[in-house]
Amino acid sequence: MKKTIFPFLLAALILTGCTQTKLMVHEKQIRAAEAQAGIVTEPMVLEVDYVTPQQISDSTVFHVSDYNDDRALRADLPLFKQAALEKFCFNSQFDMIVNTTFLTYTRNEGKELIVVVKGYGVRYKKLRKATQDDVWMSNFNSK
Repeated sequence: MKKTIFPFLLAALILTGCTQTKLMVHEKQIRAAEAQAGIVTEPMVLEVDYVTPQQISDSTVFHVSDYNDDRALRADLPLFKQAALEKFCFNSQFDMIVNTTFLTYTRNEGKELIVVVKGYGVRYKKLRKATQDDVWMSNFNSK
């Protein structure tokens, strides 16, 4: 009986090994809406209302017990700094913190990350269109 089953099994293996699968690809044509005109922008200037005379600081505590190693924590450090800076601006009621410095350290055996932000608070009074008198600022940030 074993001799009669063997040829059928061999034939079944050969036939299933030769089957072809047909790759089905469906394509759709998508057209993006194209603008007929470009965006018109004007230079704007923020006028400063107040700058703190002394540096102000704030610290934020992040729970980082989910991080297994220091490399992953160091890779996400810019995100923690950005979040601390945003919280600092929100809590201090300033529009921007300039000349910022960051101090970072861990405590509680690496379960908490503390980000200390120091800088000068700036509050703006109004946003206005730039005039010819403001041309000197156009190359201010160029290298």
